[in-house]
Amino acid sequence: MVLNKITQDVYWWRALEVERKRHLNGYIFVGPNGLTLVDPPGLPDAVIPEVTPLGKISSVIVTGRFQERRAQHFQRCYSAKLHAPAADQRLIVAKADNYFGPNDQLFGGFEVIALPHQRTPGESVLFHRQSRAIVAGHLSGAPPGFISMRSEKLYHNFSASFQAQLALLDLEFDIILPGLGTPVLTDGRKVLAGFLASYQPAKMR
Repeated sequence: MVLNKITQDVYWWRALEVERKRHLNGYIFVGPNGLTLVDPPGLPDAVIPEVTPLGKISSVIVTGRFQERRAQHFQRCYSAKLHAPAADQRLIVAKADNYFGPNDQLFGGFEVIALPHQRTPGESVLFHRQSRAIVAGHLSGAPPGFISMRSEKLYHNFSASFQAQLALLDLEFDIILPGLGTPVLTDGRKVLAGFLASYQPAKMR
């Protein structure tokens, strides 16, 4: 396990979810007031020595109920401020220090992009303008170089959710940081547009 550098101030790690036999992605954004972790799974022991020199973990952002993961651990053990969607407040186990809504500006330079008809009422995308990146926990970067949505069965109205993704194309981004799979580091907007244009139900996972 290693900490992967995406940009000068953005890092990525993976952690194994044993129960479901898959790897979850976590992201670190380095800022002047410390580190912001987004949708963090567990931090493997081998990665901790690489994180420590980057700074103090000061905040954690959860983009939805399904991305809560180990957020409470970092909130308690590092005294980090936890930010979570207000619309998912009743679904998230941890008590957040701040609940956010659509278009809110969060600590660390994040803008909340709320898409309707997602897996939970508050599931959101984070737009980090400085890094030209979006954090989209509901997306999967598999196979590498491609982006897709998760199984239709996870959505109450998949067609409406799929259509809602088109709003992301209004953002100026190059990097897509998905919840699973491999991040897209270049031409992210083009890659997402390609998926949305070529989607076929039979190919969905």
